[in-house]
Amino acid sequence: MNALKKSPYFLSQRLGRWKWPWLILAILSVIPVAILASNLFDYLLEVFSKFTGTPWYRLFMETDQATDPPLVLLELLCVGLLCWPIAIVGSLIQGRAVKTLVAPIKSFRWGLVGKTILLVMLIQLLFFLIPIPGLNEFEPIFKFNGFRTEHGYWLLPMIVCILLQTTGEDVFFKGFLLRQFGAVVPVFWFAPVLVTACFVSIHFGNPDFMKNIGTILVYFVMTELIIIFFLMRSGGMEIPLVLHFLNNFILFMVCAEEGTQANELTLWVYEKCEDDFINRVRIYISLGQELILFAGLYLMFFWHRSPYYIHPFNRGSTGP
Repeated sequence: MNALKKSPYFLSQRLGRWKWPWLILAILSVIPVAILASNLFDYLLEVFSKFTGTPWYRLFMETDQATDPPLVLLELLCVGLLCWPIAIVGSLIQGRAVKTLVAPIKSFRWGLVGKTILLVMLIQLLFFLIPIPGLNEFEPIFKFNGFRTEHGYWLLPMIVCILLQTTGEDVFFKGFLLRQFGAVVPVFWFAPVLVTACFVSIHFGNPDFMKNIGTILVYFVMTELIIIFFLMRSGGMEIPLVLHFLNNFILFMVCAEEGTQANELTLWVYEKCEDDFINRVRIYISLGQELILFAGLYLMFFWHRSPYYIHPFNRGSTGP
């Protein structure tokens, strides 16, 4: 049955100590690593707060949605510095090199990263410049916050911390969990569904997520499964890493809704809408744009007549 077939990508990941006992051991081992990393981050932040004379630790613990740059950086650092050690320890226990977290099949392809960035930025620019006919009433009114001195000295730290946060989440969910479960389970769709469910579940504490949970679930599940398809089809983490980073960079630095990811460095913001129907329509519009973006990526890399076509691989022809 096609529904029970094996994936060449997951078969290629049956390396090192990949069987169930080692997977269980790796998962159990990362629990104390997560606790240790979290406590270490709290301790260092508390020491830094005392050294600078600023209550960063208290502000970080008490702030639900940070808007000033230092606290935003701390939130991003916390996620990245928690996910990376977990993924690294879990992979090492299973006998896999750390580099396979971002290059599971072959060497990391920087050229693929560049092509993905260019196409995504081009399509996003077209979305911004071309209005959607008949949907004017659902489009938010944007306010430009302007450039300030803060943008100059916070830009590079924000880029670094966003990169750390997005790559951390990706190496944990896709570089570690997805590959490990996919290697031990012969049903190819089980691991993508499980990892998507885990990734979506970490957003349940977000009030904006819960407010329109049905619509947002559709958005998250569809986009995450398609991104995982890109990973399995291309045999690398390049496309998922670029998509995640650019998405978060736009939300934190370019354009966001007030009260969500918007902060003092976000260039364009729009007012929070209390109308559930309008919010649902906006989410579906965003999903439609994402699907157009994914279609462009598919044609660019997986259409056999494209000059940037990525040839499919099989277990016998490639390896990490």
